[in-house]
Amino acid sequence: MCDGFNFKNLEKACWQATFFATLWTLWLCRNDKVFNNKTWEVDDILDLVKTRVALWIKGSFNLHHYSVQDFKWNLEGIRKVKV
Repeated sequence: MCDGFNFKNLEKACWQATFFATLWTLWLCRNDKVFNNKTWEVDDILDLVKTRVALWIKGSFNLHHYSVQDFKWNLEGIRKVKV
């Protein structure tokens, strides 16, 4: 982590990324249904949204030392890290 890292910015970015990742994922799943007749389970869609958010945040904040699983299942733990 770098000095002066602000977790409020991380939280705000997570919420913003969640909004856009949800829209993007729903759009792609809808296209898959329309053009490929693929059916999606809600759990699979939610997992895709979480994965996209994790990847976008990791890249945006240079948090490569955290895994995608850390973001998906232990974001509260990441918030508590002292910087």
